[in-house]
Amino acid sequence: VVLLEDIEDDLAEELKSKCPVNVFDIEDLGKHVKLGDIVLGTFPNEEFGCQAGRRRATVALRRVKDHFIFTIESTGALPPEVLFTEAVKILEDECERVITELS
Repeated sequence: VVLLEDIEDDLAEELKSKCPVNVFDIEDLGKHVKLGDIVLGTFPNEEFGCQAGRRRATVALRRVKDHFIFTIESTGALPPEVLFTEAVKILEDECERVITELS
């Protein structure tokens, strides 16, 4: 999430109230909007209704090209550290397989 301009005062409050929980916070000094504790997966698509009372966009949702996000679900039988390590090993094996097939 990227702020395209400085947003303050009433527009800051409006923007915070229109967006999903914890996307934006209001600074104590000056009532400026700042990014809050964003939970990954909060946004189902790139079009979301976080605009502060204007026709011109004030917020943009952008992807980070070198980030890869995945989810691990568990029944609780194994600790998260073990699941993560195994998931990374499987991902690494799959990447090696694809590279081999492309070569």
